[in-house]
Amino acid sequence: MIASEILQDHTASDWLKQAINTALYRDPVDAANDAEILLSFLSDRADKALAELLKEIPK
Repeated sequence: MIASEILQDHTASDWLKQAINTALYRDPVDAANDAEILLSFLSDRADKALAELLKEIPK
């Protein structure tokens, strides 16, 4: 998928579109490295949120 497709996609969030627009003006290697760090952070956050929700399910 290319940037223009995502930027024109009405289902893509404004947050994602802003991140892509910002990334287009950055060094692509630096942007990719930051994206990997962000992915790791968000994945960990989602895993922790899911774990908390699963604790609430009666056994």
